[in-house]
Amino acid sequence: MNIGNLLKGFLLILKNYQRLLKNLLYFLIYTLLITGSSLVITLPLWYAATKHSKAYTIIVILLLAASTGLLLIRQLKQWIINKQKSGMNLHQIILIPIKKISVFTFFIIWLYGIIFMYSRKLVFVAVPFTVVYILVLGYYVFIYRKMNVKNYI
Repeated sequence: MNIGNLLKGFLLILKNYQRLLKNLLYFLIYTLLITGSSLVITLPLWYAATKHSKAYTIIVILLLAASTGLLLIRQLKQWIINKQKSGMNLHQIILIPIKKISVFTFFIIWLYGIIFMYSRKLVFVAVPFTVVYILVLGYYVFIYRKMNVKNYI
């Protein structure tokens, strides 16, 4: 064995240990940063939640509502852009949710009427309305929407 080869091997081992210790140091620094930032964020939230629970609840609800609203607005903008790219004009785009809301409202009001009839013990009137409701709802969900896939309401 040559002393030069032993020295090269020893230097290679030291270099690898240096890289290992460097990676370990980075890992420890990142762990400390994550722990510190978690404490900086969590402790004030915990304090607010325990000492000022009503204000904390209101703030959290407002933040959740605002973020949900922003996400909905972004999705709505993207949906409108996609519809415009597919060749629809703004009038047609606006009519799609209006038609869907109208149909949904119609079925909810009809269902409310059926429940009202049952609650007033008008079973002989409510049963035919229930049967027709189930048939019309089934037709809308399973047949009509499938036939009008492009612009279904």
